[in-house]
Amino acid sequence: MKRCHLGPVERRVANDLQIQRAIEHIVRLGARSAGHAFGQLLDRTGAPPSVLDGLLDWQRLDPQVVSNVGGRNFPKPPLNLLPKQKRVRAAKRARNWLETR
Repeated sequence: MKRCHLGPVERRVANDLQIQRAIEHIVRLGARSAGHAFGQLLDRTGAPPSVLDGLLDWQRLDPQVVSNVGGRNFPKPPLNLLPKQKRVRAAKRARNWLETR
């Protein structure tokens, strides 16, 4: 398998995508699992009390408002970071869409 060498910006984007996918998976597991994962992170990092203040701020958000402004899900990853097979399929879909317009 050919290794791809990423520059610092691409590496940061790839790491962000990996974190986003992990968060999406934890959220699908449910509130209890998400709470447990978050608690483990707080224990491991020794987070200060200000983290609790941040959680309380997030708790005040209305889920419907967040959903209405498109803030419920992460954006789709850039095509250049998708595996080649998915890039080819996305390109074909885009070409087919353009041809039907």
